[in-house]
Amino acid sequence: MPVNILEYQFAEELSPLLKETFKSNARYLYFLVPGTGDRRWLRDTLVGEGTFGGGEPTILRWEELYRETAARLHTDKQSPERQIDPPDHWLIVRYILEELLKETSMGKNLPPAIHKAGFISILGSTMRELLREEVLPEDLSKSLECNGCDRGRDCPIDESPDRLLCLLYHRYTAYLESRGLFDSAQAATVIRKLIEKNPEESSSWLRTASFVFTGFLSFTHGQLLLLRCLHDMGANLTVLVPATGLDIHNAIRQLENLIDEIPHRANCRPLQVLEMESGDQRLEIEHLVRNLALWERKEGPLHKAAGPFPGWEDLAISVDENRLPLVEEVLKRYRIPYFIDDGPKVASTPLWKAVSRFRELHGRGFPTNETAWFLAEPFLPAKEFPLETALEAAPRGRKEWKDFLGNRYPEGLLVFETLLSFADSIESGGSPAEILEILKNLTTQGDTGIGGWDRTLSELVVPFTGLDEEVRKLSGAIREL
Repeated sequence: MPVNILEYQFAEELSPLLKETFKSNARYLYFLVPGTGDRRWLRDTLVGEGTFGGGEPTILRWEELYRETAARLHTDKQSPERQIDPPDHWLIVRYILEELLKETSMGKNLPPAIHKAGFISILGSTMRELLREEVLPEDLSKSLECNGCDRGRDCPIDESPDRLLCLLYHRYTAYLESRGLFDSAQAATVIRKLIEKNPEESSSWLRTASFVFTGFLSFTHGQLLLLRCLHDMGANLTVLVPATGLDIHNAIRQLENLIDEIPHRANCRPLQVLEMESGDQRLEIEHLVRNLALWERKEGPLHKAAGPFPGWEDLAISVDENRLPLVEEVLKRYRIPYFIDDGPKVASTPLWKAVSRFRELHGRGFPTNETAWFLAEPFLPAKEFPLETALEAAPRGRKEWKDFLGNRYPEGLLVFETLLSFADSIESGGSPAEILEILKNLTTQGDTGIGGWDRTLSELVVPFTGLDEEVRKLSGAIREL
């Protein structure tokens, strides 16, 4: 069965295209998206406009498709490989680099950049790109005309940056394999190998499955091999490709030998672009926001180039996450209304700041003064905390604080114990799901606990309208939980 490829330029064009994907009688229908941010707009298109019909569409990323594949092939109960989280990736990269530095402390000089703080980031990103493209360590060695080695063991340490990368890449992949782990950048490769190891079960599942890949301009080598594998095993594949109007090597070119006819569409609708340059990132945001404000007043270059102001609800700014605080600061200064489309993250709210502060107290053995002032925060308990009594009693440590709260302030004991479960879960290496569940409990424990954080904070900041945005962020984070 040939791969079905359709092009779209704007999200509004997706609805009729997606309806084409429902013509097959597939038992399993999966939608694959490049990233987490793509999941919501695709779901809104499928559910909001009634395209999908009843039920909830299955929208997956590559690592989630791995878990689905393991479950369908019944390999999830056979000690499957486990995906490492991004923090683990950086820890492993740091570890193998530090081990290398120990080996060379008395030997050769290494490139000076290896000791710089940013080297780990560059090294990790490069290795993840190699994994996405399914570059085998031995192939990397051959490309450097190396005589080969035993997966990085007994490899002569070379001052050449290329050979140094090769050695570290060997050691990184060997570290993962020896522990039954895989990097998220390897997800497509791991899925394909899992399918190839279980051909009968895979065929039974995939012959009744349809996969719709949405939003991929192109595929990495590892992803492309997986698509070919799915196709060969009998799965029905549809690829919705963003149209750019450019002559580039996109998904259509990559899959042209699997399709009957290369899709052709009329020229893309022209987009008007106005380039504005500034000296640095801050000035860039300042320049943009100032011109948006002028546009609303029928002034400035945007008014001349684009005509009437469309209204704030029809404007969007796409910005990297690390620049978001700066953008928010400038928007507030110019009093421009906005909301963050992807929603606030828990870590950016008072919720996370409070539990992080409690964890710090936990690590210090719950000193009297700091713990008492923490529990006296007005948004924690429903009733006023007996701060003076606590300071006089001077409890210290977990047991003394639990005894004090149990005798003098029972309402606060539940709060304290739930916060303890959060700190203990962090210390014991609790999973993200477990930690988020505890955070959810913290915000929904009823009137005597931290429950109703958003309601309590809303009442507290009534006289301070400038804090409304912080309360909105907290409420949004709680809803996300």
